[in-house]
Amino acid sequence: MALSINSLAEYIQSLGRVIKEKAGISGDTVIYPADFDTHIGAVYQKGQADQAERTNGGNAQASQILTGCSAYVKNRMVNGGMPANGAQTAAKSLSLSGGVLYSRIALGAYLTKAGSGWPEITVKQADLANAIGLSAAKLVKGATVLGLTGQNLVYQYKSVTGNASGNMSVGGQSYARLDISNLGFTPQSVTVRDNSDNTICLCTFGDNIMINPGYWNRVISKSQLSFSATSLVLPCPAAGSFTAFIWGTK
Repeated sequence: MALSINSLAEYIQSLGRVIKEKAGISGDTVIYPADFDTHIGAVYQKGQADQAERTNGGNAQASQILTGCSAYVKNRMVNGGMPANGAQTAAKSLSLSGGVLYSRIALGAYLTKAGSGWPEITVKQADLANAIGLSAAKLVKGATVLGLTGQNLVYQYKSVTGNASGNMSVGGQSYARLDISNLGFTPQSVTVRDNSDNTICLCTFGDNIMINPGYWNRVISKSQLSFSATSLVLPCPAAGSFTAFIWGTK
C-alpha cells in the first residue's frame, strides 16, 4: 500500500522526534532528515555509554549478592554467594554483657516471614538460662522459669500471740494447748515465750522440743506434735497468754 505525501511527512517528523528524544536533545530544535545520520550516531554512542555505565559501575561483592542471583560489577558478571536464611533461624550463640543480651546470628539475608509476619531468630530456653546465669538453685522452690524448676528454699518468719487453754497430753504429761493455724509455710523452728513473766517455756533444737528449757524440764521428739503449714499445736506449762516465734520454709 503506497503512502501519501502527508503520511510520509508525518512519519519523518515522528522519526525525528524519536531521534531527538533518544539523543537527549531538548528545546524546540527540529531534527531534519539530512541530520538523521549524525544524530543516530549520537544515539548509538549514548547507548554505548549507558551500557558501559551499567556494566562497569558498582562495587558489590559475591557475598553481598543473594545466592542464585547475579549482577554486572566492573564489566564482569558476579554470581551471588549470600545465603538466604529461612523464616526461623536458630541463634548461633548468646552472651550477657553490661545488662545487654547479645544474640549472634548466621550471616546472610532474612527475607522469609514467619507466622508473626517477620523473620525470626529462635533461642532454646536452656541456652537463654545459661547465658543469663539462671539455675534451679537460684529459684524459689516450686517456681519454674525457662524450663528450670526452683530448688532454693525461702525462709519465712512469723510471730503469733495467742491464749493457751484446755489440755493436751505429751509423753504422758498434761499441758495447756496453744493452737496456731494458717501459717502459710512449714515451721522448722519454734520458740514460745510466756507473756506472764517473759520467760521462754518452749524451744526446738534439731528434731527435738524442749519444754521449760530454763529448768531442762522435758525433752520430746518433734514428731509427737503437729508441725505443718496449716496446723501447729504447742504444749504450754499453763493456761494464759503466749507468743510463738516461728521460722520455717516455703
